[in-house]
Amino acid sequence: MQKKGFCFITGQTQRLIENHSKFIRHSSDGAKLVSSNDENGYTYRGKFLDKTQACGISFEVSQKAHNALRWLIARQGYKSGDKDPQVYVSWAVSGKDIPEPLADVREEIYEEADLSELPDEESSKTTETTLDYSTDLGAAYANNLRKNMAGYFKLAKIDATKSYEERLEQYIKDYEAKLDPHEQIIIMGLDSATPGRMGILYYRELLSHEFLERLKNWHSEFAWYQRHTQEIPNDTGKKPKTKVIYPISSPIPRDIAKAAYGENVTDNLKKKVIERLMPCIVDGYPFPFDLVQSCVRKATNRVAYANDEQWLWEKNLGITCALFKGYWARYPTHEKRRFYTMALDRNYHARDYLYGRLLAVAERIEEIALSAAEENRSTNAARLMQRFADHPAKNVVIDLQSVRSLYAASASVAHELFKQPA
Repeated sequence: MQKKGFCFITGQTQRLIENHSKFIRHSSDGAKLVSSNDENGYTYRGKFLDKTQACGISFEVSQKAHNALRWLIARQGYKSGDKDPQVYVSWAVSGKDIPEPLADVREEIYEEADLSELPDEESSKTTETTLDYSTDLGAAYANNLRKNMAGYFKLAKIDATKSYEERLEQYIKDYEAKLDPHEQIIIMGLDSATPGRMGILYYRELLSHEFLERLKNWHSEFAWYQRHTQEIPNDTGKKPKTKVIYPISSPIPRDIAKAAYGENVTDNLKKKVIERLMPCIVDGYPFPFDLVQSCVRKATNRVAYANDEQWLWEKNLGITCALFKGYWARYPTHEKRRFYTMALDRNYHARDYLYGRLLAVAERIEEIALSAAEENRSTNAARLMQRFADHPAKNVVIDLQSVRSLYAASASVAHELFKQPA
């Protein structure tokens, strides 16, 4: 028989619950969010006479709160981990739809791609292999490259008049139209340190305009070209082909953890990374520099990726560029903040930037020379990337010496590919 007592939530005398609900995150979850059944330990002894004085919640309030939270997690929660996942859930008190802070915004702001406008991977390979490099040192390649890149950025019917920033702006405005300016938004994170106890590791209450503005800042400041693959539907019943696409978007936290600590990152480490990223996304805090450093080390160590894993290097490179750009945009000291563009900046003359441009030119020339010689190996620029990043002035000489013999024969290539000094 449940006894009556003072409910801390309603402020009334009601039937109090003794055993609160579990199974909050999934059907086999044994951790409880509210528990006061430790009568032998020091949970409340010395402060209260019995457990109802420490935590008195009525049966009705407990059932409503736990069932609502369970429903929200099942409907729109973000889970990180398999067995005992870390869960983040956000909702509007009014029940209206809101954007998910940890979701991939690319899936929201881009419509389904018009795949007929995208370049065909098979045809592009055929075109490149039929070139006679003894007579054509890059003009046809440059034209083909322009067509391919123009096709890549037609993802989701993107046209020149509607940029990523405009799409993001429209995405946020759509939610602003649905939500009142003083709508209350709640973001909560849950995790369990032991199988029987669960805790709230993150909790924020924001007004709708604050929440949407901070999400917009995150997706804008950390935007870069991200490598993705997309299936090409067909009516033949065969396995669909895939295309590589490079839409502009911010990286998702799960991919940031993998870019920083490898594809086989443990669930616990992944949870810690996401826990550290939540204040950056929701509160607008500066980005942790150690995560940027870790991603930079992985991206510059290109030789660590096998030949069939170059796609993974390209993916991690896009994530690293996004984090580096966002880190300096949110640097704690306002006077030292930098704002990078997603394009070649010919007016930026810092030595590190110029060394990178020089490395890109050398790699492009060597790639064409290796393709003409039908050699399937990595370029010297790719193999020396990590050493080049540590000591650019020293290793640029080594890299240029390795392609010196190619410069004279490939002068027209450099002129065609790089109309302006790179």
